[in-house]
Amino acid sequence: MTSYFVFSDEAGAYKRRAGKNYLKRHPYYCRSGILISTVDYMDIRKKVEKLREKLEIPPNIEVKWF
Repeated sequence: MTSYFVFSDEAGAYKRRAGKNYLKRHPYYCRSGILISTVDYMDIRKKVEKLREKLEIPPNIEVKWF
């Protein structure tokens, strides 16, 4: 049996009942998600660690994108 991770993230500002002024200031809101097997996750994690070492990025620094 395979296990999975689900990652979810959002960008933008959300308000349940957004008025016109709010929508003018915050026109976009996006939520995305990814489902990945634990096996694939571990493989990607190892590759990211190698890349961080190569680029000399300390482990306590958050990387937003590559």
